[in-house]
Amino acid sequence: LLAVKRIRLERLYPSRVARAEHDFRQEALMSARLEHPNIVPVHDFGRDERGRPLMAMKLVRGRKWSDLVMEEFNALPHQEYAARQVSILIGVAQAGAFAHSRGVVHRDLKPGQVMLGEFGEVLLLDWGLAVYVGSQDERESARRIGLPDLADTSTASNPSGTPALMAPEQTFPTAEGIGPWTDGYLRGGTLYQLLTGTFPHEAGTAVLSMTLARIG
Repeated sequence: LLAVKRIRLERLYPSRVARAEHDFRQEALMSARLEHPNIVPVHDFGRDERGRPLMAMKLVRGRKWSDLVMEEFNALPHQEYAARQVSILIGVAQAGAFAHSRGVVHRDLKPGQVMLGEFGEVLLLDWGLAVYVGSQDERESARRIGLPDLADTSTASNPSGTPALMAPEQTFPTAEGIGPWTDGYLRGGTLYQLLTGTFPHEAGTAVLSMTLARIG
């Protein structure tokens, strides 16, 4: 049994379809580089009988971490709640550390991107905004064996991410300031959210949240 992820092309403006398909392919390529117990594996990428792109992934049964946080924040004694959430955050950090060792930065770490399996699995999802920050030598090596180019800090779109959690470098017009430290900031923002019940840059609008993020 597999999970099949698709783009709902019918919900997009025609001018956005090509970009959406490109980003979807990038997500598949980024995910395929990352084989780790805390990252959902991608098994295949292709098109269905109607020509729509699809991604075949491991099927994970469980719930989103964000739902668990909402349920337990006021329901558990503080120490029990904190111990439970921090153990999950460690799993997320391990996934991030492995990705960084492969030259990949997630750029959108938050509880809503984490699935908790029925048997204690902690799985970081959705690498659609990921950026490749590997060395030029690694990139040249990948080209020599025919691997496609991955979105890097010179080609990735920016601003990008979740405004209420963004690192300052995510708010600028280019992605040139993005690096492993970006995910470090997002993990810190996640810890802030876990302990306080609010986002670090929580505001009335996304624009105001981005302003708060830019000034840190």
